[in-house]
Amino acid sequence: MSTDVSHRVPVRFAPRRLAHANLFVSDLQESLRFYVEVCGLAEVFREPSINAIFLSNGSSHHDIAIMGIQDGAIGGFGHGARPGLNHLGFEMEHETVLVDAYRRAIDTGVAINVTLDHGLSHSVYVSDSERNLLEFYADATRDWRGFYATHQGQMITSLWNPLAQVPSTESFYELAFEARYVPAAPIRPRQITQATLLVEDYDAMRRFYTDVAGLSLLYEDTAHQSAVFGGTTGQPAVALLEARPGETPGLHHISFEVADGAHLKKLLASSDRGTLDVVRTIDDGDRIGIALRSPDNLIVAFHSDKQRSGWTPPAGTQRDLYML
Repeated sequence: MSTDVSHRVPVRFAPRRLAHANLFVSDLQESLRFYVEVCGLAEVFREPSINAIFLSNGSSHHDIAIMGIQDGAIGGFGHGARPGLNHLGFEMEHETVLVDAYRRAIDTGVAINVTLDHGLSHSVYVSDSERNLLEFYADATRDWRGFYATHQGQMITSLWNPLAQVPSTESFYELAFEARYVPAAPIRPRQITQATLLVEDYDAMRRFYTDVAGLSLLYEDTAHQSAVFGGTTGQPAVALLEARPGETPGLHHISFEVADGAHLKKLLASSDRGTLDVVRTIDDGDRIGIALRSPDNLIVAFHSDKQRSGWTPPAGTQRDLYML
């Protein structure tokens, strides 16, 4: 059963973009091989105390984090007891925007799961109306690689009081970054772009992602109960699809923009894709893409779009297109 808190006065965290997905996995090393050797993500940091490995393509301190499942659930709602989504991480403009949204959330009674200091970022965690955990964070340093280098293997997470000091108005994200992927991998990703959620109560989730998360509605197909929401950059960040009979609500897939569209097109044209577990491919003139299945049955999609500035729905938009 969902818990809809979005009917209250809008909080609107209004993040820039989806910046990472943190996933619980059944076998940490098997998943690491998949995300590095197949998906082309580079390992950048380990935090053994929470059984976590962080991977990035250069746009931020991580595009993906993988955490081994625990013997007991952590974080409430059964998180960590089985493979699946831990949380989605949304990048804020700067700390002042984050703290202002935190104040609005407190004032309107929206439940805050926890607020954490990760050393290189400060975070506010909130659950959506179907208990998917969301992290809204502001970076605290531009040199995340240096921070990782000096803290490798250490526990970097502690509690954070957003009201303890005057928040920063400096933005630390990088607009012009060099995409770093694993050269030998068949996929060459640039950065994570979108998470697609299958939802039980479409209307409640639509309200939450508008009024609490503060994302903008980019596209909606009311006939198929599906919508695409974007951050302040104007690019897609979250897609909601009403779950059909037999589909399990929750994270369905995550999507990455690739650094080399020509390389991806060549892969799609090849009859030899090795041991890739391919779920679906698309090449319709506007988008080329491939969706792969992870060891824990999560779909990870990679795409290159013809249009890079702004966003418009693909030609002939229908629900199933957002399965890629």
